[in-house]
Amino acid sequence: MNIKTAYGIISKQNERIRTLHGKRFTYEGYEYEIRYEGGLATFVTLYRREVGKRNFKYFNGEACCDCIGAATALDKLLKLLPN
Repeated sequence: MNIKTAYGIISKQNERIRTLHGKRFTYEGYEYEIRYEGGLATFVTLYRREVGKRNFKYFNGEACCDCIGAATALDKLLKLLPN
């Protein structure tokens, strides 16, 4: 594999994971927002707030460099939620 091929694969992976940016969902009284931070390790973070409140606060994050696309990255992020 040459550098051009590797760059193409990594950029497509980042494009797929970037589609998660700005998505929101609620879970157990909290509203979560997914933010794509990017970087070399394709870092994706979860911010949360209580339902009905203002201002999201940082909750947790995960490097998604080993994820193929948005679905696997989302599965990885959902494992970070408290049970």
